Amino acid sequence: MKGLQLPLPVAGCVYLVVRGTLTSRGSYGHLGAYHRELAAQIVMEARTPSPEEVAGLSEC
Repeated sequence: MKGLQLPLPVAGCVYLVVRGTLTSRGSYGHLGAYHRELAAQIVMEARTPSPEEVAGLSEC
């Protein structure tokens, strides 16, 4: 994985770049709350997000 910074956080936010398969529109997740599902096959990048990337997020 390119740019992997260890240790990765146990809880909170993580920045991921993945390659995977996106489903067609439908009802996915708890009580059908999501329109699509992403099945990740390859994690290309995983790291802690920069302060600029988490700015404006409600939780992290």
